[in-house]
Amino acid sequence: MTPEIKHVELIDDKSELPSEISPSLPKPEISPDSSVNNKLKNSDEVSPQQISYPRGYQTREQRETRLRQKAIELGEDPDKFVTITEKDKLDSIAFRDRMQTDAR
Repeated sequence: MTPEIKHVELIDDKSELPSEISPSLPKPEISPDSSVNNKLKNSDEVSPQQISYPRGYQTREQRETRLRQKAIELGEDPDKFVTITEKDKLDSIAFRDRMQTDAR
């Protein structure tokens, strides 16, 4: 059983725009040679020493070295083992699609 609606008042929530739009204040000109601009640029840049990685995180070089060593242990070509080709990407997508299809 739904309740009956007896009376509804319309409310106009739209705010009215002013008839005249006042111009914005002119922006101050800043010369590109200003020392303040240099400080802002330097503060936006992040140096490699400031970035902190989670414990146990390996850099790309460490990871590639580990993969090369593993490839040698397995008797594979280290350069081919580390490089991901376009064919590898497509094979990965096809494998994932087959797994999802088989799961249905």
